[in-house]
Amino acid sequence: MDEANLSIEKFRKKFEIDTRTSVFEISKSVLKISDESLIEPAREFAKHFKSKIRIKLLPDKNLTLRYGICNVGTAPVFKEPSMKSEQTTQIILGETFDVLEIFRDEWIRLRLHFDGYIGWVYKPYVVLIDEKKFEEYRQRPKVEFVGNSGFVYSKPNKDSLTLRDIVACSVLGYLGIKDGWSRVELPDGTIGWVDINFIVVFPKNKPRRNLPDKIIETAKRFLGVSYLWGGKTPKGFDCSGFVQTVFRINGIYLPRDSDMQWKIGKYVGKNFDKFQKGDLLFFSSDGKRITHVGIYTGKDKEIIHSSGFVRINSFDRKSNLFSERLVRTFVGARRVL
Repeated sequence: MDEANLSIEKFRKKFEIDTRTSVFEISKSVLKISDESLIEPAREFAKHFKSKIRIKLLPDKNLTLRYGICNVGTAPVFKEPSMKSEQTTQIILGETFDVLEIFRDEWIRLRLHFDGYIGWVYKPYVVLIDEKKFEEYRQRPKVEFVGNSGFVYSKPNKDSLTLRDIVACSVLGYLGIKDGWSRVELPDGTIGWVDINFIVVFPKNKPRRNLPDKIIETAKRFLGVSYLWGGKTPKGFDCSGFVQTVFRINGIYLPRDSDMQWKIGKYVGKNFDKFQKGDLLFFSSDGKRITHVGIYTGKDKEIIHSSGFVRINSFDRKSNLFSERLVRTFVGARRVL
């Protein structure tokens, strides 16, 4: 099977199959794929084996509960169905996904609706539903949490018991307002309360004015937040998770990873004189692939990014915020606003 895995890597490269957003893998003579567009590449791949290779298209056709909703404040999404595996991203309260398959009745392979990312989540973190319930959930009035972090309370006061922790961009069912509090419904049907000052109607509209200013204002809210590999919340960000969340809060939806973000928008070069506030600045540690991203603040050649923690650095050698590493690895900027 080592030979098969070596061969499958070649096929992934040939057909530009990104395993972060697609499944194309072989195990015990079964080739799993996640999209109908991969059927022909799968058939071609299967021809290279003497033994018969069965092609299995996900989602698993035996599944009745094909959709899911995150039921906790933040849940890790892993590369493999194991707590010891690498965390590749996260899913937050109220986020929805497709169920691709279930492993040992305790791990869910999911595809996030928000950015298409694929990974494994531990089953107790989520609620699984059928298509009818999912459509009902989609149509239900909802609100989005716009604070950095907080709690859903059991009663409309902060002295009551907490039901869930909550982070920026979390989504809750909306049931009404009372005395400065919003009555909300969690994915499992539990009723709670959130301070009305930290919610907006979901989905919210993209700001029409001063969007670059709002992007930087939002980014600065998270200064000092620790770096976390695979993190995309104010409790810990990786570089691209930070960028994605800052833009998401402002109604702009970006891909998950820095190399994916590099492929969108307009390339504007490496000259700071041509940059605008809110442009994305990209870096490569090996000179071959994009490995880091940050946001141009619009002044003094400064960038705000998550590196160790969310911070501001400068390309100006005279600044006390100067970073030699950023200058050395910088590959250019792209405009997505």
